[in-house]
Amino acid sequence: MASSLTTVNDLVSNFFTWWFAELTAIWRPFRAALRRTPKKLVLDTSDEQWSLRLQRGDRSQELGRLDSHSAANVARKSIGTWIRKAKLRNSELTLLVPESKSLRRPLDMPEIPEASLRQALSFEIERQTPFRPEDAYFDYRVLARKPDTKRLSIELIAAPRAVIDAMLSKVAEWGLRPSNVDVVVKNTQAGIGINLLNSERAVQRWSSVRVALVLLIIGLLSGILYYPVHLLSSEDQSLAAQVAAESAKAKQTLGKRAELDESLRAANFLDSRKQNNPSVMLFLNELTKALPDNTWLARVSQNKDGVKISGYSAAASQLISRIDGIPLFKNPTFSSPIVQDPQNKLERFELSFEIEGHR
Repeated sequence: MASSLTTVNDLVSNFFTWWFAELTAIWRPFRAALRRTPKKLVLDTSDEQWSLRLQRGDRSQELGRLDSHSAANVARKSIGTWIRKAKLRNSELTLLVPESKSLRRPLDMPEIPEASLRQALSFEIERQTPFRPEDAYFDYRVLARKPDTKRLSIELIAAPRAVIDAMLSKVAEWGLRPSNVDVVVKNTQAGIGINLLNSERAVQRWSSVRVALVLLIIGLLSGILYYPVHLLSSEDQSLAAQVAAESAKAKQTLGKRAELDESLRAANFLDSRKQNNPSVMLFLNELTKALPDNTWLARVSQNKDGVKISGYSAAASQLISRIDGIPLFKNPTFSSPIVQDPQNKLERFELSFEIEGHR
């Protein structure tokens, strides 16, 4: 009897050991999945009282509520307390905005890569919504794919930039920095699975690409233009050096020519003077003919105006006619009155005249 009871107990014990082992094996993947599901913060702004919730997978836990008009210091203090209690210091935050603040449009688009599709939608914003691309945040979600026609059915969701920026500014004052902005449908607590900030990031990436392309084009154009300009500059410098050297030579030549011209003018001047002015011997010979025997000269001088003579004569008044009678001399005149010298009983005179051809 005791042996039978031992066998039954062993069977029961083995059954439960096996059972719990199987349960553990079944639970292990679920527990691992729950552990891998990250914690997320959600700020739901669909009501007057904004709700801060902890989201893990499909489970949601409300941490607290704040009035949308709460003072920044009060809201910051409350949010800090909730986050510390939930140990959510570095969790991702999603801002849920009411569906009423957004515009949703179904679209049929070609099947193109996501980067190109987002860029194409940025051009569709103005046509499909009342917003300009720069005045709206937008995102999309794929509703259906049509491989046979290579088309996509998508939903375009856009929201005014001014409205979203005002909400982001408000929560920033509360110490929160959302990384996602989603749209919450009325009477639900979950977003539709988009991020309106993706459009901003796409614009920034596209802007960076455009800036890189512009810089590349500028670099290529600069390289293309620099080479011939550099060659022209080098050639210009070479020509400038040659011109400077030739200019120096020309200046030297002109200087030597000027010296030669000056020498020629001097030589011509002397030759002209020699040709136009009578020789000294001819002058003295003609002057001797003009003066009578009873006349002596004390001084003879010649300048550009003519000849001046002074001396003594027994008949000084006759000298004018005698000198004027010589063809070489002209315009004889007394430079001063005739004076009688008492010592030698002769007349003292000073007389001037010109020489023909003398200049």
